[in-house]
Amino acid sequence: MRRALAISIVLLLAAQAARAGGEKSSIGPRSMALGGTYLVNQDIWAAFNNQAGLLGLQGTQAGVYYHSLFFVDGLGEQGLVLSSELGNGRVAINLNSFGLSTFKDERYGLAYAMRLSDVLDMGIQLNYHSTRVQGDRYGNRSSLTTEIGLIAHLSDDLDLGVHLFNPSQTLLSEYEDERIPTVLGLGGAYDFSDKLKVLMDFNKDIDRPMQVGSGIEYQVSEGIYLRGGVSTAPTFSSFGAGFNIAGVDIDIAAAYHNTLGYSSQISLSYNFNAQN
Repeated sequence: MRRALAISIVLLLAAQAARAGGEKSSIGPRSMALGGTYLVNQDIWAAFNNQAGLLGLQGTQAGVYYHSLFFVDGLGEQGLVLSSELGNGRVAINLNSFGLSTFKDERYGLAYAMRLSDVLDMGIQLNYHSTRVQGDRYGNRSSLTTEIGLIAHLSDDLDLGVHLFNPSQTLLSEYEDERIPTVLGLGGAYDFSDKLKVLMDFNKDIDRPMQVGSGIEYQVSEGIYLRGGVSTAPTFSSFGAGFNIAGVDIDIAAAYHNTLGYSSQISLSYNFNAQN
């Protein structure tokens, strides 16, 4: 029993360190490859990142991803998402799961994105969080959070995004008044040409140093992209690639942390309305 509890505590601490910011972090290989930038990305993973970006999608789309943190057993993260048009906007449902039976952290989300004007998009999401240690033997906790995001299309080449996660500072545990982090992000992207995009994000967890990420995306040819980026707090460098084939998007990425080593991520998404 003591051994199981010790393992649970170690995994819990390792999970918190690996996530480097708690429950809110960028999701998807594209974001990872671009230095963790996500605030203006208009892809399927906007359902986890900035829901306003869902309006860049067309038709019904679904995706799955897997994230291996530092290639350590038990520090795997996976998720899935489904998004479709609804009225004048878009709706998305998503699931994110981290850990294994000893420590399991899950988040279920329901998002809706709408166009406020010709240049301004907005997205909102309600999340249900579930955290379990050693199954239910050593405790479990469930809670709700909300998030809201905006993307302004200031010109054909410049987008700005803002996102607020958990403005209510939802209580996670009464022990030491532990709360789910509140994170505010501001970022932008500029298209230097039809093939070259540069992105930069600033994210501030109210209890942690500001994180700054930047990335470059280059379209090699039709449907093939190369990406690279850097980030601070935590400091890492990253790279990756994306491929689009007949409505199927395959993205891969890797990131390197000077102390903890490499992490990798892969995703597969499909547009059910794509023309073959």
